[in-house]
Amino acid sequence: MTVLRVPAYSPYAVAEHAMATLQAANRRLHKAYNKVRDNNFDLTGLLGVDLHNKVAGILGTGRIGQCMARICKGYGMTVIGWDAFPNKKLEEEGLLTYASKEEVLKRSDLISIHAPLIMGEGGTYHLIDEKAISLMKEDVMLVNAARGGLIDTEALIAALKQGKFHAVALDVYEGEDANVYTDHSFDVPTEDITGRLLMFPQVILTSHQAFFTREALQAIATVTMENARNFNEGCPLGAAEVK
Repeated sequence: MTVLRVPAYSPYAVAEHAMATLQAANRRLHKAYNKVRDNNFDLTGLLGVDLHNKVAGILGTGRIGQCMARICKGYGMTVIGWDAFPNKKLEEEGLLTYASKEEVLKRSDLISIHAPLIMGEGGTYHLIDEKAISLMKEDVMLVNAARGGLIDTEALIAALKQGKFHAVALDVYEGEDANVYTDHSFDVPTEDITGRLLMFPQVILTSHQAFFTREALQAIATVTMENARNFNEGCPLGAAEVK
């Protein structure tokens, strides 16, 4: 059986969502929105930080990571990156400077994760664990719009309880599987991960929607149809084929 995939659709969609949710968490927009709806215009609990002149650490510098790096650069941030396979062209053009994973964790004010989830020894499963979090600055900002398994949720919650993070934005997280694209608004909760994360005022969760733009859906449909045509006509399948 031949299995084909859509290897890329819109890296901009994911990167833009990552920055949007990170800024919402940073500036407490989710809290501000609800306060204003209650006719409460007090600023207590809404203090954010400038991103300008801060250090952005990009973990994974593929298509999406590069888009995020450019967004951070546009904010006036210094961008450093880590990748198992560094792309030296990105350094040559002045977009970012590569560093070890440990250095990225230590230096960054904002850490944005864009690595693939690779299980097993030497993989990226729990790339952000208790040890990694211990290396980070106090009041660091963290965003994950890649895969939930990249962050050890229990370690993250433990660090949130200790006040480690200024802002956390998660479009994906461990334990989300039962929630993705479903309506549980009338259900009794059967797991507590989501509720535990949402109890922290500096955390924003979204529903695995970073890819969900009109342009991305159009690209997915187009590539899917091209895959079907290429298979039917015996044309080369290229990167779309799952080996």
